Amino acid sequence: MSTLFVFGALALLFYGVFHRLSASPYGRVLRAIRADDLVTETVGKRVFRYKVAAFVYGAAVAGLAGALLVFYNGADAVGFFTIDVTVVLWVGMLIGGAGNDRGVVGGLAIIMGFQLATRFFNDAIPFVTQDRFASVRLMLVGLLLMLIVRYRPEGIWGDADRLGVES
Repeated sequence: MSTLFVFGALALLFYGVFHRLSASPYGRVLRAIRADDLVTETVGKRVFRYKVAAFVYGAAVAGLAGALLVFYNGADAVGFFTIDVTVVLWVGMLIGGAGNDRGVVGGLAIIMGFQLATRFFNDAIPFVTQDRFASVRLMLVGLLLMLIVRYRPEGIWGDADRLGVES
């Protein structure tokens, strides 16, 4: 239980740090680079240096998260990380709204809640095998993603002006 509190505290700490960082002038430069890096370079910002710094920050946090995951599981194996993990993370980000940290957390909560809520429905439908049910769940996630991208491309909590998306 104490491990859960430590991981939760670290998650809140990094959430706060990156939220504060994104609200700073540094975050505004990163948003300008995302919108149009050529214009940002024209006004005198070193785009390559900002991109490398953002990559290093992200890689450092990802490395720490990977080390904590290995610490929690007690081991590491290739089978722990499949394409499903990547897809769930990207779908959660797109559903919540890329560019909005609360939106990403909300989108991940939605997608993980859906997966947890439908986990035991396989027993309720006797004529569907476990593999088919997993495929149906994945198709429902894909359908939800298509609806979000079609009708709300900035995500549920995303800001269209901030992302440069036309609604």
